[in-house]
Amino acid sequence: MSAIDDIAAYLSWRHARPLRVFLCYAVEDRNDVALLYRRLRAEGFAPWMDVEDLLGGQDWKREITTAIETSDAVIVCLSSISIAKKGYFQAEMKHALEVAKTLPSGTIFVVPLKIEGCELPNELSDLHAIDLTNARSHEDLLRALRARAESLRERFLASAWREPIVDLDDFTPKMVRHIQRCTEAVTRALVDERRFPPHASRDRDVMEYYNALVLPLAKPAAEDHLYLDITCLDENRAYFIHPWIPNRGRTHEQVWTWSQGPEFSSWFWDRVIEMERGMLMWLDDLNEDKRYFRKTIVSFNHCIAPGVHWTVVVEGHDQTRISRKR
Repeated sequence: MSAIDDIAAYLSWRHARPLRVFLCYAVEDRNDVALLYRRLRAEGFAPWMDVEDLLGGQDWKREITTAIETSDAVIVCLSSISIAKKGYFQAEMKHALEVAKTLPSGTIFVVPLKIEGCELPNELSDLHAIDLTNARSHEDLLRALRARAESLRERFLASAWREPIVDLDDFTPKMVRHIQRCTEAVTRALVDERRFPPHASRDRDVMEYYNALVLPLAKPAAEDHLYLDITCLDENRAYFIHPWIPNRGRTHEQVWTWSQGPEFSSWFWDRVIEMERGMLMWLDDLNEDKRYFRKTIVSFNHCIAPGVHWTVVVEGHDQTRISRKR
């Protein structure tokens, strides 16, 4: 069994971000699609539908385009009305097909779904359609979406910085389990406090309080001879929980640019935003000549309240320094 299979077996899909599914439809079919939206949410997916997800004042054309491009799959809801009408439904469908062209051959991305008996548009004729009037249609749709999610499993659960110098096989299942459990414990502790002061990294008393609260949660790993760093960043992406006092109040970019370079922080936050929850890996540069490295794996989660967005990050390190030149 590979490390990604081992971690997936332990974490399960509740620890990966849900599959993002864009719903393309004609306004005349809104009621049927709204029902589909609710069913997909109940199954653990993250559907996107304009009437449910657009906010007042947003540029709706731009938001729809962005939603298509950042989705993992697009369900094109077909009816006799939608395939015959001109307008934005056709534009959304064609844009989804353009995005599909950028993906590897065989990728499940555009899924035609007939919500009533109708012909397939020529643009979709090469794709197998699911007929919603069929008794097994919902099961067939879930199978297609889960197949797409399975193909993205590694991307959802873990990602490595730069070339894959470090991957999950470099860490023991025991390490992976400890950092995930610690991440959950820290998140629960913060939520249970029900105190979410904004800009926590700017308040010395807040920092002292929360460090005293959560840093002891690394003790179970220490008893198992594993070294963990518990950290938490506020909405300014600055540390208010960190085992090393000089780093408290500093931003993620300030802390990591020295060892990883200026692009590292952007990569880190791009992955944290896209994955929502998961694990990241890299080599830490340990001295100025850039010759000695330490393998690092982190687990992350989020604590969100009105006006506050905290990111919990628990780092695990191997205890062997490896020598390597770039």
